[in-house]
Amino acid sequence: MKRKPLLGIFTAVLGALVILIPYVLLPVCSAALELVSGKAVPMKCFWTARAELALGILIIAAGILLIAARNYSFKLAVFILVAMMGVFVILFPTLLIGVCDAATHMCRMGTLPGLSVAGALIIAVGTAGAFLQWRAIKEADRSIENE
Repeated sequence: MKRKPLLGIFTAVLGALVILIPYVLLPVCSAALELVSGKAVPMKCFWTARAELALGILIIAAGILLIAARNYSFKLAVFILVAMMGVFVILFPTLLIGVCDAATHMCRMGTLPGLSVAGALIIAVGTAGAFLQWRAIKEADRSIENE
């Protein structure tokens, strides 16, 4: 079967999108919370953006691995991990860390839906890639049995 790096390239592009959404495309709030002591601390959306930065880097690395890899079983495992990372792209701004509570904040109106859509796309790519690799493994096994 001929190597098709298209899903690997798309995975890497989606990883870059996960990085760009909270910082450039649909940025999180730039304000900080002022405590009673007078100290300022970043809001929840700041920490969500940091977590998404780490996930985006991992997703780009997975895309590069998918482009370079030749082994079907290895690519299957990477696609499963990509789908799992897509779940976390959605979970960080919704359940795990969250974004600001105010409905008018930029992170609630832009970043949260943007990351949810990007996460859903990553899950779809990971699931589709895993299915295609699983099917390629089954076809390779069938061709070995027929020889």
